[in-house]
Amino acid sequence: MDPRARSRTQTQAGSAELPGPARQTVQELAMTLRAEIQQVTGLRLRVTSDEHDPADGDILLGLADDTALGAEGYRFASSGAIRVEAASTHGLFYGTRTLLQMLRADPQHRAVPRGRGLDRPAQQVRMVMLDAGRKYWQPDYLENLIRRMGYLKLNTLFLQFSDAEGFRLFSRKFPGLADPAHSYDRADIERLKAVAAEQHVQLMPGIDVPGHATVISNAFGIGFGDGPDPCTGAHTHSHLTPDWILDLTNPRTLQVTRSIVDEFAGWFDAPLFSIGADELPGQLANCPG
Repeated sequence: MDPRARSRTQTQAGSAELPGPARQTVQELAMTLRAEIQQVTGLRLRVTSDEHDPADGDILLGLADDTALGAEGYRFASSGAIRVEAASTHGLFYGTRTLLQMLRADPQHRAVPRGRGLDRPAQQVRMVMLDAGRKYWQPDYLENLIRRMGYLKLNTLFLQFSDAEGFRLFSRKFPGLADPAHSYDRADIERLKAVAAEQHVQLMPGIDVPGHATVISNAFGIGFGDGPDPCTGAHTHSHLTPDWILDLTNPRTLQVTRSIVDEFAGWFDAPLFSIGADELPGQLANCPG
């Protein structure tokens, strides 16, 4: 491998940079692909970025300053040596997924059709959304989901960590907010982020406020049903309780909400964070006080 490629990451691909946590070098991708191909085929093939005299069956990975490829696109050629070229290691990673898919599709897991192609996603954000507020998902399940997403070239896992039924991020700063046995602490999140970075997936967190927030309301006493002269069921939808919504007229509500968002937003490195802000009944305008 060209030693210069060892230090080249997707951050050095100019306009091809896509916000996200993956910071892999071409060499790291080559080593991973070599092991994956051996697992699928039983063969230990040469995976390199060295263009000098490649042989049939060699796999060449290379970065190119090509704006036509965009942030995650790649060129694939399989005449003689197999070549994957991209403007970022995001694109190289997706090209290696295509190669693995071709090998798995062959009955003998050995042959790749000859041809050339350019693959560039039409959507920048390709997301899976998982409701972790109503249901706690085991970390092993989430890791497997992230790996499947990488294989399918999906790049964003939106984890909704709170709803009326549960709050799934545990910090000692907020005792009573999350059940430690059915939530994710900082170490759990770091473990998921490490797997996600390998699969070029970013973890997008979500904390739903001011609606869908019964657990937060109960933990801090800041729901519309709390305090003197509270709202009643007449001031919201018939299937909801007033404590389902945080009391936005209470200054302490804003303080608590800001501290929760500040704490948990710092656990993630994706450029996206959701605060929900949905389903606020219009009847709240008639609340007392």
